[in-house]
Amino acid sequence: EMCIRDRFYQSAVIPRDATVIVRGPAEWISWQPASRSVFQGVHDQQVIRAGDSVRIVTKAGYGQIASIRLFDESQIDLWAGADLRIETLETSRWSNQTQQVTIHQSGGYVRYDLRTGQPYQQVRFRVIVGNTILHLTPGGSYSVDLRPIERNVNTLPGIEIAPFVTDVAVRSGTLIIQRSNGASVVLGARQRVQIDPSGMPGLPVPARWELIRDGGFSQFSEAEYNNTTQSDGSELARSSTWQVYSGPALPLEQQGFFRLSSICRPPA
Repeated sequence: EMCIRDRFYQSAVIPRDATVIVRGPAEWISWQPASRSVFQGVHDQQVIRAGDSVRIVTKAGYGQIASIRLFDESQIDLWAGADLRIETLETSRWSNQTQQVTIHQSGGYVRYDLRTGQPYQQVRFRVIVGNTILHLTPGGSYSVDLRPIERNVNTLPGIEIAPFVTDVAVRSGTLIIQRSNGASVVLGARQRVQIDPSGMPGLPVPARWELIRDGGFSQFSEAEYNNTTQSDGSELARSSTWQVYSGPALPLEQQGFFRLSSICRPPA
């Protein structure tokens, strides 16, 4: 009887909550409670639980459309096309043994920023994509992007094919890619890998997040950016990343000048 009581004490769990933070137009975001068969509207600070799904329309604008703040202050940012379901969101009820979070992502771009220092001996955070499981370590920052495949993929009989290619990147922390056959790949900070529709990961490569070429206006001088307004065929040194232009043609005394000013970078 004592052993049964101890096992029950150690295995008992308590469900935890998460909160939806609306960052874009609410009509771009929908929520499906675990008890419903259809998606419905969502409001800012909406409480969601295990079994619930959140979806962002594919035609949403650029940037974070919504975030999910977990009970431990970890944050999941959803961009256009993001589609995920919370499979598990729980901790040990009467002990500090485990915390478990499992997310099933079936579409779009999602960023996972995980807190560290949780008061549990084991913290498991998993993201399921197709037939692949991603194990994310606490304290890290990760991106998972599911891109629809544009052509048919020929495979051997019996191999499950997902309708997307998965791009996984690690800003900080460690991520383990676990295939259905038990094989695994480990990614460290500033690494990324692409997983094909059959669940086969490629080789890790360096990750970069500069989405706009020369986004900091640092590859050329101020004069070289301004020289792109000249179309007289001269040999002036010019920027090859940005072009300065305006219209209509104005007298010299009314023409403007493209200026660069240094400011503090926003937090990453």
